[in-house]
Amino acid sequence: NIPEGVLTIQANTFRECQSLGYPKLHDGIIEIGDGAFSESDFRTQEIELPKSLKKIGNNAFWLAGGRFRHADRTLMTSEEIKKLDLSNYKSPITAFETYKFPVALEEIGDLAFYQTFNGVENFVFYENLKKVGRNAFLFRGENNFTFLGNKPEFVDIENGSNNPLSSEGKIRIKKSSTGWIGKLPDLPIEY
Repeated sequence: NIPEGVLTIQANTFRECQSLGYPKLHDGIIEIGDGAFSESDFRTQEIELPKSLKKIGNNAFWLAGGRFRHADRTLMTSEEIKKLDLSNYKSPITAFETYKFPVALEEIGDLAFYQTFNGVENFVFYENLKKVGRNAFLFRGENNFTFLGNKPEFVDIENGSNNPLSSEGKIRIKKSSTGWIGKLPDLPIEY
């Protein structure tokens, strides 16, 4: 367990740890440093991202085993999805395999979840998300990304770099969101 009072998990703290078990990340942690859990093995357990989390560093969970869940719930419930009023999409999201990130999250670094979330179909990001790093969510399969706030900065996308999101799927945004003009990740957008 990470001791209470620790606000930041430093870079490479658990890098390449085998049989990491169940690392408990208490509410109060605001940052996970670069490579903190990269190539770690906690495949048979789950790791909760604390509600207080604001920044996930570059390569933080790169090639890490395990499943992620938010401290409130791993997957969104049907009731939560209804409250978001996302029913107007051509292909509405469902509670099945929908992962919600912490509301406080502001920044996700380069390659943060590279090959980590295989099997999860939908991701929901709240209004506080401001920045998504290069190839942050690069994994196989069709994945859908729902942004409830204005467009975050997608690092280096204006320079034609790699897509920060997986190569298949779509982006869903609320009609009231702003900034979704110009260079965007190479995925279709639904309003």
